[in-house]
Amino acid sequence: MRKVILIAAFLMSQLLPGVTQAQKKSDKSKKRGSADASYNSSIGIHLGDATAFTYKKNMGTRGFEINVGVSPYLGGYNANNYFNHNSKYNGLNYSNGSYGIGMAVQFHYLFHYALPLEGLRWYWGIGPQFRARPYTVGYNDPKNFYNYSTKNGVDIALGIDGVLGAEYKFKKLPIAVYADIVPFTEFVSRFWIYPTGGIGARYTF
Repeated sequence: MRKVILIAAFLMSQLLPGVTQAQKKSDKSKKRGSADASYNSSIGIHLGDATAFTYKKNMGTRGFEINVGVSPYLGGYNANNYFNHNSKYNGLNYSNGSYGIGMAVQFHYLFHYALPLEGLRWYWGIGPQFRARPYTVGYNDPKNFYNYSTKNGVDIALGIDGVLGAEYKFKKLPIAVYADIVPFTEFVSRFWIYPTGGIGARYTF
């Protein structure tokens, strides 16, 4: 019996420091935040370019988001650029033009990392983006300056997004807010880099 008590005491003396150390690490992790999400999924609104309905799914330190909405602004690319990059207008002179508000669809695969504040994470990601915007261009033939014409159509843009952002999940509210920078590189019909991004809020569940 005495041997059993001595063995038990020895085992406890070996285990307790480990448990205490693990608890300290856990407490420290809670204070400095975690790369793992404190929620499973979320839905909300992203404001900026694109302005969209947004859905996010967390998978530990990884996850993905889907944004579907409109593109009110496309970083410096205008109807004049479209005219000059389109071979069907070769030999014609651009006169005027405009872009309308179009559709944008984004899919981003994300990697999250802890920051020294509970509920706060930063992340980066990558994924495809599709855009379609109506346009109008006016032009004339240099051989006949008075031969003015207009053309309406839809400009299709397809490329890859890079994502850099930060997200904060409120501890006592089912709300997460975030901000992101999303450079969009189009490479299908032309090569162009658009500086896009914005801010957003999501309901978590």
